Amino acid sequence: MKVKICGVRDVKSALVCESSSADFIGLNFVPNVHRKVDISSAIEISNSINTIKKVGVFADQPIEHVVSIINQCDLDYAQLSGNENLEYCMQIGFPVIKSIKIDFNSNIKTIKETIFPQIDNLIHNKIIPLVESYVPGSYGGTGTEISIDLAKQIAENFDIILAGGLTPLNVKNMVDYIKPWGVDVASGVESEKKQTTNQIIEFISNAKNGDNE
Repeated sequence: MKVKICGVRDVKSALVCESSSADFIGLNFVPNVHRKVDISSAIEISNSINTIKKVGVFADQPIEHVVSIINQCDLDYAQLSGNENLEYCMQIGFPVIKSIKIDFNSNIKTIKETIFPQIDNLIHNKIIPLVESYVPGSYGGTGTEISIDLAKQIAENFDIILAGGLTPLNVKNMVDYIKPWGVDVASGVESEKKQTTNQIIEFISNAKNGDNE
């Protein structure tokens, strides 16, 4: 089970993620969000860790800007959380995680007809799909819960990172039932919009244990 802790903004949280065996940390570069990290802090975080993959989170930003930040901060992945098309993803030149926002009020027939081809196309082009709930006007990280039954059917067909409403308390059950390739959390390890060490440790442990039992 791959675990990504998103919205890391300081070295302390990054080191907690690494020592707890997270697989990815997300550094958010989307303007006007409370999790946004500045370049100097991102470089400091990047230099502090060795074994964990560093993901820059972007949304509808110029390709040149994205690539510049990836290079400056020595990042491993770009996560694209906006309306970027496949051509944009392919031009980045780095490994990509692409957010797919799903209206979980839809039925499985609609999702199979509209979402499955998108995910299949991403995977065919070696892009990792991240599935989360559609929230109008949001680029993700809202904590909005997914439909576990629809998510399960998606995960049965594709290797996905699952995001949306995950917390230390529910992630084990989600992993056991849905069986995604990976899970992603942001608000679920925050208290008053700040990450807490205990929540990070508990989330990673429960996600990994759920996968192993």
